[in-house]
Amino acid sequence: MPRIDRLAKLMILPLFWVLTACGGTPPAAIEVEANFVRAPSVGAPATAGYLTLTAAEADALISATTDMAETMELHTMTMNNGVMSMRPVSEIELPAGTPVELKPGGLHLMLMNPKDELASLDEVDITLNFENAAPVVVTLPVRQP
Repeated sequence: MPRIDRLAKLMILPLFWVLTACGGTPPAAIEVEANFVRAPSVGAPATAGYLTLTAAEADALISATTDMAETMELHTMTMNNGVMSMRPVSEIELPAGTPVELKPGGLHLMLMNPKDELASLDEVDITLNFENAAPVVVTLPVRQP
């Protein structure tokens, strides 16, 4: 029996190394600096959320969700010949170590068809989904316009 125990140990050790290597390292965390969600007026078709994201390793914000809106989109706003234009983007690139600010007049979270009660809340939870990092739930204060 001792020989079988020794043989089993010799077989388990390489298996442990392989399983450890396959697991890799967990994706790097994303630092989130909460800013705010603009309180919508009653019946407004949309409102916006703002925050700053910093990724330890290059990543991308690919979506966001909240219970306080029908859907959420990643958006950008541009001015062209004095005309403001907003459009959805498929993702927001997060270069390693570089803060990316989602702010009025630029990139932002667009809460489409927000629930009326959002206007009376003090804060709202938003789940941010990334290409590599684990999802992050951030609580943003709701500010009146």
